[in-house]
Amino acid sequence: MRCWTWGPLMRLPTSLRGIGNSPGDDASHFRALFVAAVLFTTALLSAHYLFLGGRTRWPIDFQVFWTAGGRPLHEVYEASQMPFVYPPTALFLFKPFSLLPFLPGYFVWTAISAILFGFAVAKTCGTKVAALSFLSPAANRGIMWGQSAMLLGGALFASLRLPPFAMGAVFGLVAAVKPQLVMLAPLAFLIRSDWRSLAGMATGGIVAVLASLIAFGPTLWLDWIRALPQFQDVLLRDKVLSMAISPAGRAEHLGLPVLPVLLASAAVGLTAVVALAKQVEGEMLIGLIVAASIAASPYAHIHDMLALIPACLVLLHRGNWPMAISAAFIIAGTAAWAPVALLAGLLIAAIWCRKRKQ
Repeated sequence: MRCWTWGPLMRLPTSLRGIGNSPGDDASHFRALFVAAVLFTTALLSAHYLFLGGRTRWPIDFQVFWTAGGRPLHEVYEASQMPFVYPPTALFLFKPFSLLPFLPGYFVWTAISAILFGFAVAKTCGTKVAALSFLSPAANRGIMWGQSAMLLGGALFASLRLPPFAMGAVFGLVAAVKPQLVMLAPLAFLIRSDWRSLAGMATGGIVAVLASLIAFGPTLWLDWIRALPQFQDVLLRDKVLSMAISPAGRAEHLGLPVLPVLLASAAVGLTAVVALAKQVEGEMLIGLIVAASIAASPYAHIHDMLALIPACLVLLHRGNWPMAISAAFIIAGTAAWAPVALLAGLLIAAIWCRKRKQ
């Protein structure tokens, strides 16, 4: 499923299936300059965060995971400065790393995440797309904070090489850890009439929940539900929403009405999945599902965009100009513009697909 080959600078990707193509633009020197400028800007923004703009304690997110995994069950969702808000099913992922000392655990966690993501994306899109994906702020912030999006994104890309049922099961397990990444995947599988992937996703999710009930008991789920408002308080107190990239999260940060924005952006995500799910494969399918799911989610952070980056790199070079510009803002990882670019990209792709069918 290799989707990108490169000539002296870049050649055209081969698995986009015509979504938003503009071959004349791709052949132009201006397009090459545009791509180079976006990548250079992205590198500068990433470097600025790493060396000048980082104010968040390192690696704060892994510390939350590591601490929760090592706590007694009745203390997992206790009130704290940085509460653990992942569902109980996520403890199966975090507990093994809590068996290690903190810093070795973080480095092992990061190494596994980076290797899985890099190899899985390289197998799908080629090594240069994989390498450039690590250039993005979504990648470097996820690594610095010890977030889970890189590991889960790698799992999604790795699942593309599995049989449909197993692929769906991986999606179900990802949903059991971070549901906002794949919440619209069942709709995509339904539109594609991919019944085996849909059954696999349902099976993976159900098995994860049943396993958590057997291993941890039902009380932990009640504790998790009671802990969710505390997480909302942390988002507001620590101004975490300033880096939100879901439209609803961005609206809350700006003091705008959240529910209308959430409903409108979810409608955009649903429309895009219905219009495009049959038209895309590989990294574009992953990108569609993740982008639409984030659009429909109340909250997602910059690092949650990482599974989108390979598709955006393809569109940066191959897509028509509106798609390429939308992809550029997502790759650059600017929280102020990413939600707009996300919705614009989904709308442009859906409209283009409809016109193509007429």
